[in-house]
Amino acid sequence: MNPFTGSIKYFIANLYNSLLALLFFILLARYLTPSYLGQIALVQLIAYLTTSVFALLPGNLIMRDIAYDFTSKKDLRVAEVSLFFTAVILPFMLVFLVFPKYVWISIPYFILTLLTSYQSWILSGLGKFTEANLGVIISSTFRYGLAIAGVLMRNIYIIIAFWTAGAALAAIYYSLQVSIKPKWHFDVFKSLVMVGLPIYISGIVGFIAGQGDRLVTYALLGSYYLGIYQLMAMISTVPNLLISSLSSAILPASTHYYAKGKDMVYMSSLSFRFYTLISLPLALIGLALSYPVVYHLFPAYLPGVKALEILILFVTATMPFISLSTFMISAKKDYKPFVLIGSISAVEVVGVSYLLIPRYNVFGAAVAQAINALITSALFLFFSIRQKVFVLDKKNYLTIFLILISFFGLLSWEIALIAVLIGIKALGIINKDDVTILERFSPKQLKTLIDILKIFAR
Repeated sequence: MNPFTGSIKYFIANLYNSLLALLFFILLARYLTPSYLGQIALVQLIAYLTTSVFALLPGNLIMRDIAYDFTSKKDLRVAEVSLFFTAVILPFMLVFLVFPKYVWISIPYFILTLLTSYQSWILSGLGKFTEANLGVIISSTFRYGLAIAGVLMRNIYIIIAFWTAGAALAAIYYSLQVSIKPKWHFDVFKSLVMVGLPIYISGIVGFIAGQGDRLVTYALLGSYYLGIYQLMAMISTVPNLLISSLSSAILPASTHYYAKGKDMVYMSSLSFRFYTLISLPLALIGLALSYPVVYHLFPAYLPGVKALEILILFVTATMPFISLSTFMISAKKDYKPFVLIGSISAVEVVGVSYLLIPRYNVFGAAVAQAINALITSALFLFFSIRQKVFVLDKKNYLTIFLILISFFGLLSWEIALIAVLIGIKALGIINKDDVTILERFSPKQLKTLIDILKIFAR
């Protein structure tokens, strides 16, 4: 249960996924119109909705409880119930029959997406990070690699067929690796639902908060502008996706070590500062690359470039605060704040989007998400401190100060990047003891990364 190597594995898998997705959408933007991209975006939104609304047993809770049971050498009844639950939810998928043909023909893909999500969460909880990520690679190869054939043929049904085939192969592979048979335990199911209800509700409102700007864009401006905004939003989430992939290993690993008596406050502080080291340079470099990437690769989508700049900076730079939610779950604290945070985020995104989109088009939607990132960050910081899983000591205060400096990148990304890199070293965001701990968990292949960290350590 190595959190460092596990995080690297998730990072590599998501990097592979992101590079394939970039190629896929480059071709999509070249061969198809924004309206056509809007249709594909709708299928993606519903797939995301499936793992939010239909996943009554939240993934974070599944990983945490399986990691705890595995460490305590208990029966993996949570895993058995999780696999069985996918079959229970199948009839509810028929609600998508009311959608256009290209949506309801995607129902098998939605079902397999839910199944593979549970399988991946189980493997992550067991510390089988390699196996969990191989399934992601299999699915990505079909979804963004082989599905290019459908783009070239301008046929959305061929695209969906490849997506479904990739999800099916990933499910078969996961089934061979999980080696746990589905079984119903009502007491376990009831316990998971009762404990995880706040997280589940927060997942639903989190979907509204995360995708509400796109839904409002579609409602007010139509599929053409949804296609433009969806592409900008997807590009902006590449750094965010790579960084957030680390939490897939950190959650079960922190639960594992917390069960063994390790200090949760120190783990959260080290993670918070490590996230900052990665997210701030990525946010500022992403900001710098926004215009040239869109100009050279997606010229038809230039009306959305300002939205991309806002999104990539604010969503990526605030990732350290969002990472604190991982430790709130690991520590088995009160989960009600998740509902409050999600509800506030959903109301803000939808409300501000309705106010700004009619006047500023997709830029208004991006501003709504930027404000949401700031509000959500402040709330997670507040509740993690209140639940005593995070402490604002001098080093963490300085880290927050450095995050605030990065927002000046809107004025000059060059000056902001230089200030951040100098600040990491001068303010002592990480020290030699922190690097020593990371080095203890890292394999020899990552020696170069550790050497870079040593340069910034004080």
